Amino acid sequence: MTSAIRILLIDDNTVDADILRHNLEEIKNFPFQLEWEAEVSRGLSRILEARQDVYLIDLNLGGTTGLDLIRAASQAGCKAPLILYTGIEKADIGVQAAAAGAADYLVKDRMDPFLLEKTIRGALERHRLLAENQIMEQKLFESERLESLGQMACGIAHDFNNVLSVIMATAEIAAKGISAASETGRNLRGILTATQRAADLTEQMLAFGQRGRFQVKPLDLMALAANTAEFSRVIIPRGIAIKMDFPGTLPGAFAGTLPNVLGDETQIRQVVLNLIRNAVDAMSGVGAITMTGRLRAGMNEAERNRYTPPLSDGEFVQIAVTDTGKGMTPELTRKIFEAFFTTKPKGRGLGLASVMRILKSHGGGISVDSQMGKGTTMTISLPSAAQTQPIGSSEGESATASGYSLKSVRLLVVDDDVQFLETLGRALESRHILVTTLHRGDLAAEEFTKGMIDYTALISDVNLYDMTGLELARRLRVSHPDFPVILMSGLDETEEVARECEQGTLQFLRKPFSMQSLMDALDAALAKRQPAAALTFQRL
Repeated sequence: MTSAIRILLIDDNTVDADILRHNLEEIKNFPFQLEWEAEVSRGLSRILEARQDVYLIDLNLGGTTGLDLIRAASQAGCKAPLILYTGIEKADIGVQAAAAGAADYLVKDRMDPFLLEKTIRGALERHRLLAENQIMEQKLFESERLESLGQMACGIAHDFNNVLSVIMATAEIAAKGISAASETGRNLRGILTATQRAADLTEQMLAFGQRGRFQVKPLDLMALAANTAEFSRVIIPRGIAIKMDFPGTLPGAFAGTLPNVLGDETQIRQVVLNLIRNAVDAMSGVGAITMTGRLRAGMNEAERNRYTPPLSDGEFVQIAVTDTGKGMTPELTRKIFEAFFTTKPKGRGLGLASVMRILKSHGGGISVDSQMGKGTTMTISLPSAAQTQPIGSSEGESATASGYSLKSVRLLVVDDDVQFLETLGRALESRHILVTTLHRGDLAAEEFTKGMIDYTALISDVNLYDMTGLELARRLRVSHPDFPVILMSGLDETEEVARECEQGTLQFLRKPFSMQSLMDALDAALAKRQPAAALTFQRL
């Protein structure tokens, strides 16, 4: 059954109100509810109560005009259609009505049931289309804003990873010849550990920008969550207890009781940590957080649609994080995954937006159950490894030693970050490797064209000012088809680079990387050039 159209007439003339009702009753298949407000002083208040679908407002209202009332209602934020209802027929009345904010106008002497129905339905339909258009524009704006944010996050991560690379390489140079047990050795290890933790944080920025690389492996979700919870105790106030209701009793004791999931450990750990932080923030220093784990299969469509994003059919490993906080209203629950939305005084509003993006990229989702005064439960679901196809790029098998003596290696290193270039050069030279460093791709191409130095391999950043590292590699391979190439970047490899890596024609390193990782990549690159039987590589 079609719901009735709710109409409010604001008119101080009883006869006009009766005529309008009579015309409405003459319209077939036009259910309506008509209310009449004769007190003009209450007209604006009735409009702003927003209880009707459409408003008809007489032009002459004693001490004011309908145009003034329409103008005030529009400026006050009235969303429903306002129709000027007038007994005066003037050539410019429609223009005046539109300028005031009216959706249309009706002349009383020319009004009949057909014209009345056409005017009301037309105003309502235009209002509906306008509302839908505004929603679409808002969604487009949010999408563009998220895309811009993702691009900004990737740019920051790239530059920050270059800085971390300098710190890591410098610390490794300083650690050379220092006893690991000495105070200096311990301090340098601390720098390297902190650098790696910072690199994990940049991975979260890349994940938000959908540019992060998955280092996919089987994960015991229960063990990972329990370990993260134990680590999180330092950020949990003493008055908040944290309980783990997982299969088994202790971390490790329940290992293998539920299927593994396939995912990136750093990102999934960040998801759990964000949920714990949100639970802590929901309580005023006193309460309890309960984490439960289970396996769910055979959910119906309605259950799967409760998750953001909706889940596909299948078997899922779930972790629920429940707090005893104040809870959330339904309106608040619908907004919490929006970027920039936050209820925290100093929040940035990216935590749950990042959680949702990470879970989506892993084929999972998150649901929220909350009631005011009764706390909140956030449940994450990830597909079990038994039904999950590998996502992202996984690490290939390590190559054996390359067969080259370090002292016979001559590397050409190209990067437009001069500080990183100098630091990497010094780190390689500390291992007695001959290095030539250049900050532009065209200079590197010229160096090979000259042919005066017999280089062993090329190490280049993917993004150079004048060309990409892949373009440089292809130019060199015109004359040296099997020339060993290592590309590096503060971002994930592009699709083109990933294809080249899969074909075994080059190696890729994500910044920041350790010197050991660089040596392993160099081994793999050089092994492609020399038969394994000839390998005599000597590490120093």
